[in-house]
Amino acid sequence: MKRTLLVTMTVAALMAFLPQEANAQFFKKLGKALEKVDKALDSVVGDTNAKETATAKQATTATATQATAAAATIKAGAKPFKGVWYSDELHLNIDFYNNSIPNPMSMDEEPCPGLITLMSANGSTSYDITEAKISGSKAICKTSDDSAVTMVLQADRTMKVTLPEMLLISVKENKTFKGDYIVKRGGPFAGIWTFKGNGSEGMLELDLYGKSVVDESDGTVNMCYGKISVCYGMNIDNCIITKWTEEGNKATVTFTGGRDGGIHKAMLTYNPANGKISVSDVTDVSDCSECYVTDGMVFSKNR
Repeated sequence: MKRTLLVTMTVAALMAFLPQEANAQFFKKLGKALEKVDKALDSVVGDTNAKETATAKQATTATATQATAAAATIKAGAKPFKGVWYSDELHLNIDFYNNSIPNPMSMDEEPCPGLITLMSANGSTSYDITEAKISGSKAICKTSDDSAVTMVLQADRTMKVTLPEMLLISVKENKTFKGDYIVKRGGPFAGIWTFKGNGSEGMLELDLYGKSVVDESDGTVNMCYGKISVCYGMNIDNCIITKWTEEGNKATVTFTGGRDGGIHKAMLTYNPANGKISVSDVTDVSDCSECYVTDGMVFSKNR
């Protein structure tokens, strides 16, 4: 349509300046010239359309690949909207199938579909999820402050989380979160495990992926990756996990001993069959006194 209009306007402009007797010869030459212009325009438009078509096909293929991968995951019996998902700024602990996540915002930690925690160097703010609906590879949930959050599984096994305007409140500085965030799925090292036997008892509290465990060992509130607490009668060793590396069902943690501040390392091995975590390869990194965390301890999943 645009091309026809351009040609018509060009012809009209030229006609205005031609004498009547030259019309026949002019139209003969003009016709040949327009044929060349028409072929050239067809070539340009054809190339443009081809590029647009190729781009559209690529986008359609990418979308189809993502949908296929997500569908295959769900068809295989996996429950993607369950467990820990995390990034440096966002931490999710969710169970949209059984609503089994303890809600710290309630009086008795009543179970809920999950928690969304916004994170920064200055602190974190958690929002509890009140309801969630799953549709294939997509889930839409609502928080207690009526924020609507969308979660979509990606082809690379990450998840895109779209947040409305949500606020992280901290003592130093508040921060607004809004838009798309990519989170990856955490392994099994998040939750609480307990130990009892041989005259001792203990608790293993972990969140290697979100650094959401509260540490008050120095009298102030700090966040850490986890705590290993072991008690022999009145003697307590409350160890704070400061670093970690994970490979499958094994995690090597570095922790600070609660008795004298010594640095230690240990291997934590998760058993998927019974949910227990065993401790091995406890070593001293710095010169320090005996640590109460020892090889052979087995912690059972509490929640």
